[in-house]
Amino acid sequence: MAYESLKYKVLLKEKQFEIREYESFVSMGVSNGYGGGFSKLFNYITGYNNRSQKIAMTTPVITNTKKQDMKFTMPKDVAESGYPEPLDKSITIVKEDLKIVASFSFKGSFIGSFRNIKEHNKSLIKFIEEHGYTIKSDLLLMTYNGPYTPAPLKKYDLAYEIIK
Repeated sequence: MAYESLKYKVLLKEKQFEIREYESFVSMGVSNGYGGGFSKLFNYITGYNNRSQKIAMTTPVITNTKKQDMKFTMPKDVAESGYPEPLDKSITIVKEDLKIVASFSFKGSFIGSFRNIKEHNKSLIKFIEEHGYTIKSDLLLMTYNGPYTPAPLKKYDLAYEIIK
């Protein structure tokens, strides 16, 4: 199944590293996403909102690895036409401005891929610094595939919001 994905323009690409410019977008998020946050967001998009409106799943799912905040992005058509209010008050909806992000992309099983996360993160920080950028955010994990995607094909990004 293909999901609508957050739009961006690649400003620089070197192997698995990219500097991207993301268009503004609307996100729906929860604090402490590992503590049931995915379920709360999923319930919102499957109709637990003030309109009982179903909203298509999008990618990536973005997790702040330090704060464990999790967010989904609102489909563009829903963001433009007006989105329903969450019934779960722990969900916040935010209009996000244009962002410049540095990313490191990799594929694989969740457990296998994360054995090297510290090394991937060190490489990403080095890439950012070598190109004259400053990190503006905590480390983000961006997940792109649904649960039925075979593990070797799952795509992830480690990312930081950056400034020049």
